[in-house]
Amino acid sequence: MEKSRYRRYTEKTRFDDLFFSSLFSLCVPLCASVLKFFCVKRDLNVPLFLLYPVTYQFLAHHRQKILTLNNEYLFFLGGWVINMKKTFFILFYVFICYSVISDEIKLPDGSTYFGSLKHNLFEGYASQKWTNGDIYIGYFSNGMYNGTGNMSTNTYTFEGRFENGLVNGKGKIEFKTGINYTGDFKNGIYDGKGVMTDSEGNIYTGDFVNGVRSGKGYLFLQNGDSYTGDYQNDMFNGYGIYKELNGNYYVGNFKNNKFNGEGIYITTDGKRYEGVFDDGKFPVKYESFAYRIDLIFILLLISLLVNIFFVIKLREDKI
Repeated sequence: MEKSRYRRYTEKTRFDDLFFSSLFSLCVPLCASVLKFFCVKRDLNVPLFLLYPVTYQFLAHHRQKILTLNNEYLFFLGGWVINMKKTFFILFYVFICYSVISDEIKLPDGSTYFGSLKHNLFEGYASQKWTNGDIYIGYFSNGMYNGTGNMSTNTYTFEGRFENGLVNGKGKIEFKTGINYTGDFKNGIYDGKGVMTDSEGNIYTGDFVNGVRSGKGYLFLQNGDSYTGDYQNDMFNGYGIYKELNGNYYVGNFKNNKFNGEGIYITTDGKRYEGVFDDGKFPVKYESFAYRIDLIFILLLISLLVNIFFVIKLREDKI
């Protein structure tokens, strides 16, 4: 009696599992197709891979009700353990559904597009992968990168906004060489406010124009020196202040990263060089004047010592 009851329960459980697997096989592509159609019609950028687990979770959640409708009698309410054959079958079928419903397109440059189409153009959240390992994951519109996205290549990784296929707006790019930039982009190049760290660890914060430092900026060098002032063509050009780690500093005009024009250079020991600097060279007259001051001070000190010596000598002679 017990064996007969167990046999009937086992056969029923196998029938229920087979029925549910068949229903799942039929409903997944149907439900996913309906959801995809709805998303495209409503212009909703929903990642395609989310359609499949949503469909599966809905069917799995209502599994008991579905099987109850299929049977005239109650069945045992126990846990449902998926064996390896069923797991393989479900995963394989989901892969087939994904391959059919999600568009996979080979492009002339050798890359492959995974995603949806709208009016035969790339649309929504998708990915594009190249044979060398480069990959883009993000939003497409009108067949081009539009919206937020991530680009990873053999030389750099980028995260930010795209517009009509080019980087535009806020973004962050990191090169394998150690250079990284965070800030504004325009048509794929640095343009606006940004922070750049070069391969040597020097950090620049300020303006960029057409991919180079131009405008106002602050540079902190790895050796401890710093510069605040005007930039042009990626170099110190204009008025600025250069401070050295040892405390010396220069205030004045620069040209191509060198002191050039009117300026003042002051050292920690009190020396002051003021005048016209020429291609990094100090004004000669002020430099010699500093040495002359030192010479006069030494002569005065010697004169004072000589006078003291004679005064002492005179007092000894009087005594």
